[in-house]
Amino acid sequence: MKPTERILVIDDDSAYGATVKESLELDDYEVQVRDSADKLKEDLETFRPHAIVLDFDLKDGPNGLSVLHRIRESDAYIPVVLMSGALGLEAGEARTDLAINGIDFILQKGDNPKALPAVLEREIAKQRQVIAALDEWVQYSPDADAPLLVTEDGSEYSLRQALEEMKKATSKGRALLNHYRQGLTQILASQKP
Repeated sequence: MKPTERILVIDDDSAYGATVKESLELDDYEVQVRDSADKLKEDLETFRPHAIVLDFDLKDGPNGLSVLHRIRESDAYIPVVLMSGALGLEAGEARTDLAINGIDFILQKGDNPKALPAVLEREIAKQRQVIAALDEWVQYSPDADAPLLVTEDGSEYSLRQALEEMKKATSKGRALLNHYRQGLTQILASQKP
């Protein structure tokens, strides 16, 4: 039996949110539905979702892309599936501008209801593969226990400690790995010929 993954659904259409929740619960997901992103930070820290289903056309407050940017600021790795009734896309068709903004997958509202659980399963599996690859790298890295990351409050963490936090799906672990990824990206960019 697969472990219960937690899915956060942000959709201002309460009837649609309830339908998504019911569908995902039939596939053994634990689901929390919000009609806005007002409690996003709290949800990321306390509910600790494995993936987020986000409505593109949120009516009150920031739109889906603004919410996505807030998600990516605190967690670059969590899978985000964008749902919309107004994108004019065929099922699974990509829009480059949305992919660049950090959307993992786009589904049109009204697509086959079985599509969402399948997409979530695949996206969560991809995230697990990343963690497994990092885990293997940490296992053989001589520097895995060296203080590698220094947070804004001055705390030092090794890559191994950050990875352990991410495995627990804590916001601290995700923030540490985001910090590490940003630093690594800057190092690699500075080494380009």
